[in-house]
Amino acid sequence: MFYFHLGIRKRQLLHSEEREEIKSPSFCIQWVDPSKWHLSLYPRGLEDGSYVQIFLYREKDDGTYTLVTDFEISLLAVDGTDPTFSKNEQDFNHETSIGFSNFAKNKTNIRR
Repeated sequence: MFYFHLGIRKRQLLHSEEREEIKSPSFCIQWVDPSKWHLSLYPRGLEDGSYVQIFLYREKDDGTYTLVTDFEISLLAVDGTDPTFSKNEQDFNHETSIGFSNFAKNKTNIRR
């Protein structure tokens, strides 16, 4: 099991625009095959500004072209709730992402 924690300052969220990406630093996971990943967070969404969108992105790396991966993404909300979503046995190829378009409503999670 691998955990990656990304801390984001409230001002980054408050001053973001629709379609603006907050990208995590790349991180490597070295279990069966080395693989390189990052998280992409869109506090104001890509199409619908009322939702936070978040994606797990596999970068080009030296590992097997397709990895079957279980993952979970959680976001600690301002109001104390903790929306959690998980995907099971997703195939990640090089340079692909899987995530959540309606991860959380902005009005309850990011206040201006």
